Amino acid sequence: MKKTKILTVALLLATLAGCSKDNDGRIRIFAEKMSNNTKVLVNPSNISAGAQWVVGEYVKLNGVYKTIQKDETSGAYYLDDTENMTGDKVAYYPGKSSNKYGIDFVNDTMFINSLSVIFRSGGQHEIAFPMVATAGPNENQLGFRHLTGGFRVTLKKTSSSSVSVARVRVIAQNTGAVDPVFYEVANNRYYAKWAAPMGPSMPLGENLNVKYCSVMNFDLYNYNENNPGVSFSQTDERKFCIPITVSSVKNLYVTGYDDEGTELFSVKKVFTSAVEVERNHMYDIHPIEF
Repeated sequence: MKKTKILTVALLLATLAGCSKDNDGRIRIFAEKMSNNTKVLVNPSNISAGAQWVVGEYVKLNGVYKTIQKDETSGAYYLDDTENMTGDKVAYYPGKSSNKYGIDFVNDTMFINSLSVIFRSGGQHEIAFPMVATAGPNENQLGFRHLTGGFRVTLKKTSSSSVSVARVRVIAQNTGAVDPVFYEVANNRYYAKWAAPMGPSMPLGENLNVKYCSVMNFDLYNYNENNPGVSFSQTDERKFCIPITVSSVKNLYVTGYDDEGTELFSVKKVFTSAVEVERNHMYDIHPIEF
């Protein structure tokens, strides 16, 4: 079982260095770097260069939705309406379902129904990686920790026809029952899990036990969430990063659909040895060719 138990905040010192403790009483937010950093806006060709929060996105703080804001003078990100908030704090990102992602919460577990991958100019894309943050009374900084590992996926077109891919279903399968990745602090464990059920669109001829799988749904967009579908012509390829919530992956099934739900391709990738997924680590996956 892969786990991470954090006893100190030493790993965040470089991120938090130089930050004002006052900050007008507002709660500032930070995210740990993912051995290759991934928060919201990502450049998959240069993950370690960093990512950034998106203003207006929601964080769920002690059960209440707070929006992410940016101080344009200092460049710091903070949560609105948190002036002089006291008491213990637990916060999740993403915190609320939107047109970019569907999530639900049960106790300390975030269940993900779908995530959007929005391709931007310059090779970047927007995607939400699940995170959690905890803080004690009177603390006005939240250091978010990733709840998952990640795969950097490349979709590569090799056939001559052009297609527009609107949704990708990714199934991460192990050869036996697989443990979820989690983050642990103060004897509390926090999880993010994919909630997608096994359904009729599973690969034909495959015996996929739900205990061995994580079923992930990604909606693809060009430039904004109102422009569904990403076009691929011959030799086109696109890279994007996705959260992985299970600790071991032997097989990867990737199926693409158009905006009407018609299957465009289905590819199975078998790893020579299972990928042992650690929280807060990004793994590069060889191209998925179709």
